[in-house]
Order: sequence, then C-alpha cells, then structure tokens
Amino acid sequence: MLAGDNGVKRILHVASVDGSPGTGYRQVSDIGGCMRNVLAELDRLNAGGDRLRTVVMPLLGTSNGGGDPERTAQIMVEAALDYFRTHPASRIRTVHLLAFTDLEERIIRLVLTDHRDISGLEPG
Repeated sequence: MLAGDNGVKRILHVASVDGSPGTGYRQVSDIGGCMRNVLAELDRLNAGGDRLRTVVMPLLGTSNGGGDPERTAQIMVEAALDYFRTHPASRIRTVHLLAFTDLEERIIRLVLTDHRDISGLEPG
C-alpha cells in the first residue's frame, strides 16, 4: 500500500538500538555509520538499476533507544554531508529527516540552520 498510496519504492532497515535483558534498549554508538550505510545501500541499489533519489530517515535510536535527539540529528546530518562529499556521483538527491514530534521538528530545523549553505537535507 505504501507504494501505491505514497510512491514508496523500498524500505530499508537499520539496527539503531542494542537490547540487553534487564537493561532494555539503548542507541548504538555509531549512528553516523547507520546513516552512511543506508545511503550506501541506496547507491548500491541505484547501481543495479533502481531510481532511488529521496530517502526519509527518522532520528535513529531516539525513541526506545533513548538517544538524545539533538545529538542524533547533528550526527546524522554530518554523516550525510560526509557521505555526499566522499561520493559525489551519488544519485541520491534529497534526504528528509523525519520528525515524529514538534520538539523533534524544532531540533532538526535548528541543526539544519547550522548548514544553510547546503540543499537536499530537509526536515520532514
């Protein structure tokens, strides 16, 4: 239904939390690596013939994982910028950071204002 109603072509999963009995879940230590891995997988799929130009990413590990949303947004933006600097031929054109709450949206907008000189990274 996501494909027909919203034009979704793929759903990629990345493990952004670790879980342990008795201690619950916590955000993984390499959220930037998670972001870069998703972008790399999209480029791999594009090299195989897909036409994936836009990605929507939640703030990884901030819900059940308890990660700090501001720190996470900053890491994810920096990781995306780093990925595109090192992969200038990437076919990905837009990265949306998905905000589930008004607070997350404000945080994402704040982080992105530090990067006003870029385009393609947007709060969603």
